Formats: sequence, C-alpha cells, structure tokens
Amino acid sequence: MFYRSSQSLAQSLAKRLAAAVAMAMIMVSVTHAWADTDDLKIPNLGASSTSLYSEQYERRLGSL
Repeated sequence: MFYRSSQSLAQSLAKRLAAAVAMAMIMVSVTHAWADTDDLKIPNLGASSTSLYSEQYERRLGSL
C-alpha cells in the first residue's frame, strides 16, 4: 500500500514539475518577444534649467 501511494505521489510531483517548467519556458519566450519589439526612445531635452550641474561640468566629469 505504501509503495502505491508513494508512486502516485511521485507521479503527481513529476506532473507539477513538468507544468512549472513549461510555464517558465512560455514566460521567458513571451518576455523575450516583448523585449525585441519595444524600442526605447529617450527624448532629447537639451540644456535644462533644472539640471544640477552645468553642461560644461558634466562634460568634464564624463571625460575623466
């Protein structure tokens, strides 16, 4: 009796594991497809009066 219940438990766990792996693969493929189609477009705001540092100071920092 114990053998039969442990066997069905193992089958149940194997089915759940297979379902979890399949779901993970689907999520990865969907996420990858969305990432390929989304283009990141950052607007050029130019010199802003709200920036903390002047444009010249930022250039000096960038060249270090």
